[in-house]
Amino acid sequence: MGSVPAIITHIEKVLNHLPKTPSERILLRVPNHLRRVKNEAYEPDIISIGPYHRGKDHLTAMEEHKFSYLKLLLQRRDESSIAKYVEALNELSERAANSYEKRFLEERQPDDFLETMLVDGCFIVELIRKGVAENVSSEDDDPIFRSEMTLYAVRHDLLLLENQLPFFILQKLFDITLLPNEESNLEDMIFQFFRILPGPGYKRREEHNLPKVPVRHLLGLMHDNWLPSPQGVKAYLNNTDQEKQKTKCVVCLSIGCDLICRNETSKEDDPEAHIRCATELVEAGIKFRRVEGCSIFDIKFANGILEIPKLTIEDRTESLLRNLIAYEQFWKDDIYHAIDYTMFMDCLINSNKDVELLCRSKIIDNWLGDDKVVASMFNRLLDNVRFYHERSFYSEIYAKVNKYCGRKWNVSKAKLRHDYFNGPWALISFLAAVFLLLLTILQTVYSVLSYHHS
Repeated sequence: MGSVPAIITHIEKVLNHLPKTPSERILLRVPNHLRRVKNEAYEPDIISIGPYHRGKDHLTAMEEHKFSYLKLLLQRRDESSIAKYVEALNELSERAANSYEKRFLEERQPDDFLETMLVDGCFIVELIRKGVAENVSSEDDDPIFRSEMTLYAVRHDLLLLENQLPFFILQKLFDITLLPNEESNLEDMIFQFFRILPGPGYKRREEHNLPKVPVRHLLGLMHDNWLPSPQGVKAYLNNTDQEKQKTKCVVCLSIGCDLICRNETSKEDDPEAHIRCATELVEAGIKFRRVEGCSIFDIKFANGILEIPKLTIEDRTESLLRNLIAYEQFWKDDIYHAIDYTMFMDCLINSNKDVELLCRSKIIDNWLGDDKVVASMFNRLLDNVRFYHERSFYSEIYAKVNKYCGRKWNVSKAKLRHDYFNGPWALISFLAAVFLLLLTILQTVYSVLSYHHS
């Protein structure tokens, strides 16, 4: 039999080290079931932020550069000591430590953790200040700003789920390092700095009259303010309220259009759960049109035309989408637009032919060059993703598209266009055939009338 006092001591020790509330733990590792699909999508390329990836060999080159940013901060403020910054963060260190998974902090000394918060936090704050300054140029003696590729890589790494600091650490450092007449809104500066996300600009939650959610970290801030149009969000939230009674959690272990299911209705009976792929939609008479000047989430359908904003796909697009999706796995807020958008594109894209069609329509700008790679990317983005929300942001579009495809006349028109009007010569040949047919009919009528007259 085991020792009762030892068991009590061990359990009480574990309980005492738990966060005061579950909500304090806001910086979580990517779950293994997502990492198994594509581990490298969640790994930083050039710089580590926070404790999770600290000390990895391929990231050590940037450590000295972080300290150089701390030195620049002191010079900018005409200071020689970091004492007040250490003291300010020390007051927040317990709360910051509770934000991370404990098992990854146990091997580190408290001083090491506090140093990480200070050095990484000052680096991010000064990087953002420098990034939005008007006088930064490629001639600057800073390896990050000397190269667009390096700056882009750093921006990308700062938006990885496991490469985050608690936002309250950044806000504190920003506030106590602020000079008179400097830009005083950290969030606005962050939006200016992160030009990495596809599509134009950001739509703040305030524009949608959505309740403000706690800012957890940089990735969370960008996700929660990179939203569809206010009208689309309002319609989505109204529809979601009507669906809540039918909800059940669905785990899609090999997700694609064939396995999409959000409530107790099966896919075959639910026209709001999926649509056909792009090539089949064209065969059904639907046209694709690229739209400009809106969020990539603002997809619309009317009068047989599916309007989709342009999406540029390059080396880090998949990683960005995977981290946004992973973020949505943890937080049951109000909108899961990254998952819904990815699911919509996954429905449209079954093969390289669908990608080729969307590229011809200028909806996809494929910097990767290989249509098969893009098709494979979208077909696997939602592998092992768990769905907790009731309704897709695009449910209404799914329903409208499927209703349009169900009309036989639309399919017949599309087939007629494909068979007889798919090029100028085909049109000329068709008109010539019609003209000859009319001449034949007229000749026949004339012959019959002449016969009766005689």
